[in-house]
Amino acid sequence: FATKHHLIDKGFKYISLSLDSLDITEISKCRFLIGVTVPISMEIPKGFGTFDIQPGLYSVFTINSSYNELNQIYRYIYLDWLSSSKYRLKSQMTFEIYPDTPDRVNINNLTTEIYIPIETK
Repeated sequence: FATKHHLIDKGFKYISLSLDSLDITEISKCRFLIGVTVPISMEIPKGFGTFDIQPGLYSVFTINSSYNELNQIYRYIYLDWLSSSKYRLKSQMTFEIYPDTPDRVNINNLTTEIYIPIETK
C-alpha cells in the first residue's frame, strides 16, 4: 500500500500502536495496529481503515538501535523514567513511528520514535 502510493518517498512514515503491554500480556496475545501515516485528503481504498491519534502531551523517546532492544527500552520507560518523572501515564495507547526502514538503514541503527501519552501527576 505505502509503496504503491509512494507514501514513504513523500515523507509519510510507518507507525504502530500498542494496545497491550508485553510486561502484562503474553506476546502471543498482544494486539498491535500497523499502518502508515497518510494525508487527510487521501481517499482510503476499500479494505483499509483509519485510526486518528488523539492530540495531547506525549513524552517522546528517540532510539537508534535494533528493534530487538525495544522491549528493554519500554521497561526502562515504564519502570524507571516514568516513576521518577513528574508525569504519569495518561492511557495505555502508546505508539511508535519508524522514520527508517530495514531496507534503507542497517538494522542495528534503525530510528524508532516511541510516544508515551502522559499527564502531570
